[in-house]
Amino acid sequence: KVGRGSMASVKALNLHLPKRSGSRNFGKIRYLENFHFVPALRQLNLSYNAISRMENFAPLSRLQELNLAENQIGPRVDDLASLPNLRRLNLSGNCIQTLAPGAQWRSVPRLEELRLARNRLSDLGEMRFLSVGLPNLRVLSIARNPVDENPNTGVFVVFAIRSLDVL
Repeated sequence: KVGRGSMASVKALNLHLPKRSGSRNFGKIRYLENFHFVPALRQLNLSYNAISRMENFAPLSRLQELNLAENQIGPRVDDLASLPNLRRLNLSGNCIQTLAPGAQWRSVPRLEELRLARNRLSDLGEMRFLSVGLPNLRVLSIARNPVDENPNTGVFVVFAIRSLDVL
């Protein structure tokens, strides 16, 4: 048992729960709550769980790295407004279908790396939401999405998001 006071200074938390060998089941975390116990958190790994919504991040305004890969998040990304210092966001391997509404991306202006591989993104035009809201975006991964099947995707994205170094 860990007391409340001892968690207040935690800067990194790894709650990555890999699936068991031979099992199709992922980790057991389904809901996000009680982040007020870790207000100093800078890095949070919640990959390989059963999380379906991004929510309750308000106490984590100092968070810089968030890994929610291989969960069940979708159909859109939510609750970015409470993460103004976010620099790296990994949402690969989820159920994300849309990047709309575009205004949410403006709330994470420091974001440098966004990983969206292996989702369900199909509208190439939605990449413009990222170009408007993410002036510091350097790395974007959209591989293995339906949108990636278009042979013009790379050219369009690099042209639309001029700040990119890696696609």
